[in-house]
Amino acid sequence: MSSKVLSITEKSINAAHQHHQSEILEKETFFVIMNLMLNLPNQFSKLLKSIRPSADLHVNDDPKLLTSLEHCIELKYWLVIGAGENNKDFGRLKTDFEKWFYKVTDKGTLEFEYPEDYLLTPAEACVELGISRPTLNKYMEQGLEQVETRSHKKIPKHIVELWKDPVYATKMQLNYQEKKMRSQTYEERLKEITLEIAQYEVKYGNTYNEYITSLKQPIDEYDDAMNYFDWKDLEDEKKEILKEIRLLEVTRDK
Repeated sequence: MSSKVLSITEKSINAAHQHHQSEILEKETFFVIMNLMLNLPNQFSKLLKSIRPSADLHVNDDPKLLTSLEHCIELKYWLVIGAGENNKDFGRLKTDFEKWFYKVTDKGTLEFEYPEDYLLTPAEACVELGISRPTLNKYMEQGLEQVETRSHKKIPKHIVELWKDPVYATKMQLNYQEKKMRSQTYEERLKEITLEIAQYEVKYGNTYNEYITSLKQPIDEYDDAMNYFDWKDLEDEKKEILKEIRLLEVTRDK
């Protein structure tokens, strides 16, 4: 991006924030996202071939989000982001971009394409990480980045350093979960939630409502409090998904 375009865009962001013009900030957010998708592969040409958005990409148009000072600062940060020096720098930048992308959009996902020589086989990744293949499979299920190739799944090289960093390992897992949820159909997510709820019901020997009602103390005083909260979130999400499925069925029947 030329310095002139950069300056014009930054002025537009500042003015729109000052006057709470959410429509302009929505446009600038989309511009910054597209600019990053074009420029990152150029800046890291040996590590990244392309970034492709899904067809349903949509910027979150919530005025409260768009006109916030935090969003204004982040827009200008991503507008001028520079290249790093190594795989770890790239991995951190890529992970942070994904995290921000899922924060400022309400639909859509990103696909990252890497050069073949930047990808490790599962066996190579196990050696680099010092883990067994079953452990790698477990990490991949939790969100360790993987790429589908014609032969088998492969691991980008930046993962080796990033997965050892608790902060970025957590960010990576959160990005994975968000992408997974956006990519799933309601039916797929419902099946997954129902299985997780069933596991809690087996563990505690009852349904959520029956079990929680039987507790003698406030939930947050129990060692398993986080499980109870997670269980409730799953039950609430299941209700919302069932509601959405019923609405779709009614719409189709009209």
